[in-house]
Amino acid sequence: MEKVLHDLFEEVEVYINDIGCFSTSWDKHMSLLDIVLSRLEDAGFTINPLKCEWGVKETDFLGHWLTPNGHKPWKKKARNFNWGPDQQKSFEQMKAIVARDALLAYPDNTIPFDIETDASDYQLGAVIKQKGRPIAYYSRKLNFAQRNYTTIEKELLSIVETFREYRDILLGGQINVYTDHKSLTHDMTKFTTQRVLRWRLLPDEFGATYHYKQGASNFIADALSRVPSSIPVGEEQETKPNDMQHAYDLADGLLVHPDFDEEGRHPFQFDTVHEYQFRDRGLQSCVNSRQEYQRHLYGSKTLVTYCKNGEEPKICIPDEMLSRLVKYYHEISAHVEGATRLEQTIRRHYFHPKLSEAVQKLVLSCDTCQKNKRGSKTYGQLAPREAVLLPWQE
Repeated sequence: MEKVLHDLFEEVEVYINDIGCFSTSWDKHMSLLDIVLSRLEDAGFTINPLKCEWGVKETDFLGHWLTPNGHKPWKKKARNFNWGPDQQKSFEQMKAIVARDALLAYPDNTIPFDIETDASDYQLGAVIKQKGRPIAYYSRKLNFAQRNYTTIEKELLSIVETFREYRDILLGGQINVYTDHKSLTHDMTKFTTQRVLRWRLLPDEFGATYHYKQGASNFIADALSRVPSSIPVGEEQETKPNDMQHAYDLADGLLVHPDFDEEGRHPFQFDTVHEYQFRDRGLQSCVNSRQEYQRHLYGSKTLVTYCKNGEEPKICIPDEMLSRLVKYYHEISAHVEGATRLEQTIRRHYFHPKLSEAVQKLVLSCDTCQKNKRGSKTYGQLAPREAVLLPWQE
């Protein structure tokens, strides 16, 4: 049903086999119902009239009670929650599990330290334990030069950096180092690399004993050495693509989005924009009557752009695609941009004379944005501090 009604997302909400239709007037509602029912019939869907509500101002939908003024908890779910001995027991068990697995234990020098280390192509990872309980975690990225080290150098660097970071805790204690690189458990004097021999001096100061641990069981250190990061250190490139190519990338779409069609195409590909622009009579008339509206070749498609006072050309969005474009940018920004910043982001590459109105309407109707927006009320002045005339006077 989502595919059948995908272009009516502003007025129709679909979740599995539940459909909600919302309108601001009776005439619009009747017209919307006619469109929805016709599409369902053409697609072969049937509905049960006994399970439907028609033309109501308030109703329950997906666990919420919807009203013209907002939504509130469903009446059937708004009942008292009885907290008894069973609930308290479960709560205490959850607290014990969380505390046992998440909290770091205090180090005890009378108990041996177990250090598990690992290294990947981009990061180092290690965990310090005592009797199976974590004492500390360590993880950091490799710089550009360190990423060119050999495998044994990276694995040894993970051990060395852990000793350097937690020297105050480890020095003087009995230490067992576990690594999934078996070469580190042998006599290191066989290696002629000066860097490896020099690094080995630091762990020897602690009198550590080395043990081999298979990679499958060394999962904590392995996970810490593979923490997702943005761009590896040293690979940052300051690219400056031309404006047309940058607009092409934006329109072609780099993110997976629910508005993809059945063929997996992005909703703002050039062929889609070209098709909607051709159907927009108002836009076509502007091209013939106003010099700001021009045609540019994007890939294999000719699109209408807006260029004023020698500025960069911006793709003109047809009326039918305006709301979809605004909603798309609003969702990929994770609702963190207000109306002003959202409009500025879209205007970098797109143009529509009513873009401001569309952005304001969407942001004001977004429940997430209204709950998380910053208040405009400023704080008052700090309370004046009373003068102290004598010592110890409060």
